[in-house]
Amino acid sequence: MKRLAIPVAILILLVAFLLFFEIPRGKKQASEQRLIPGFHSASLRQFEISSPETNAKLVKDTLGVWRIKEPIETRADSVAVARILTVLDTTKIEETIDATTRPEEFGLDEQSRISFIHRKDTLFVGRNNPTGRLCYVRRSGGENVLLVPAVIRRTLNKTLYELRDKSVFRFDPKDAVQLEISRATDTVRIQKSPDGIWRLVEPENFVCEKAQVMLILNAIAHMRAESFVCEKADSIEKYGLLRPDVKAVVRLENEEEKIFLISSKQSETKRNYAENPEMGKIITVSPIVFKRLSVEPDQLRIKTLLTLSNVDSIKIEGKDTLLLKNRFGKFSIEGQTRTNQDVVQSMIREFTSIRADSLLRNVRCKRTGRRISFFSGKESEHFLLCGRRGEYVLIAKGEDKILYLMPGSMADWFDKSANDFLDRHFLTFDKGDINKVTLRVNDTTFQVVKKKETWQLISPCKRKLDDGRVRHLVDYASDLTWKQLLPDTAEIGQTNITVKIASKSGKEIVIQFTGSVASSAIFEGKKYSIDYYKIGRLRSWFEEEIR
Repeated sequence: MKRLAIPVAILILLVAFLLFFEIPRGKKQASEQRLIPGFHSASLRQFEISSPETNAKLVKDTLGVWRIKEPIETRADSVAVARILTVLDTTKIEETIDATTRPEEFGLDEQSRISFIHRKDTLFVGRNNPTGRLCYVRRSGGENVLLVPAVIRRTLNKTLYELRDKSVFRFDPKDAVQLEISRATDTVRIQKSPDGIWRLVEPENFVCEKAQVMLILNAIAHMRAESFVCEKADSIEKYGLLRPDVKAVVRLENEEEKIFLISSKQSETKRNYAENPEMGKIITVSPIVFKRLSVEPDQLRIKTLLTLSNVDSIKIEGKDTLLLKNRFGKFSIEGQTRTNQDVVQSMIREFTSIRADSLLRNVRCKRTGRRISFFSGKESEHFLLCGRRGEYVLIAKGEDKILYLMPGSMADWFDKSANDFLDRHFLTFDKGDINKVTLRVNDTTFQVVKKKETWQLISPCKRKLDDGRVRHLVDYASDLTWKQLLPDTAEIGQTNITVKIASKSGKEIVIQFTGSVASSAIFEGKKYSIDYYKIGRLRSWFEEEIR
């Protein structure tokens, strides 16, 4: 124990020395390296910047928003202020110079320097040193010149324009419910329905492309003043704003309105003169804003055909008249046992998602009389086939004078018959319910069964099966289809392959494939021609499993 006492005592003395002498001295040295000792931007309430470019006083209001108080009173640019405060918080001294020369040698004379005034302290920033990486700085009351990173000069050397807030409006485009654009020749009014669909209500009535509407709203909401021409809008005629080319009014969900005037007249820098009456200032904005607000109604029109959100029924008037009705989420044709839902959904999907290559107005064409109508409650949309143009077809929507130039394949839907919508799958239940597949080829029986969530080969041998492999089997079994219903008198040969597919609930279907290459089948007493390669896939799967 005595031998341990001396090393322990030495360790205690070393820790005490570090705690009471070395660490405090290190903190003091670190504090001395900061450009403005004791400066914390979070507690700052006001500051001033004075430079050859500008003299500005900034104050933080009760809501924590920085505002310019002098030489004008307006909101400050939050990003510019945050950058200034961050640089002042983090800048450290890299070198100290004993200044024996005049201030102008370092750019610290009154005509050249930038001053940051904080409380009673002032920081003077001079020119960059020859390397350009550092700049000269002097603190008020200090005799020495300090070398610090030159980023502080770039950050503080702001014009009044750079310090002030350039945003014209403060609103989220998603909160807009109406947009009205008044021009010399027309008025375009767009409204958003409760379900979020934008619709043009003046000068025509149609569903708008949401992306096109949002382009306009984003241009207004995120518009920035490129320059401030005059603080008081008392000579608006001079800038073409007495009778502006465009007046835009955005109405928000809270019924607040944002009004904006813009002229086609431009400044020397090719920016359009504009005014926000709420600001009461003449500004210039990007010509892109004027371009967005000069949109033609047809540019807003949605380029897809079908805009109904839910389809209750579909009527096809082509070679025959066909009506598909949606009952409990599934479409069916009267008198038809099973309707192929994939084909119906494919048609709805194409009419909903395929975009027109272009929209044509005032084009003469001969209407074919073929029509497809979609119904949803009391709403309906009607489409007429109006002939071809090269690889495209022309489709009219209702009584619109606009023709949609669509891919030529869209014409096929106008010629569909009931036979095209038949469900040709033999499987009459969901493939997820399959729990047994039996294949009998001549005298050999293959059987796969699902027991307690595990698939097993039962015949001609017994073993567990890989789930990934079984998924292929289920896909092959559920994809067995027929091509045509054959007459009862058709000669189809003898049965050489029999497939049985059973479900968890006890349902079972039996398909007998006939002929030397299994090109025909008997199912529920009727004869069919089939896609024989599909039964070939099923047979190959079993043969590979027993090898």
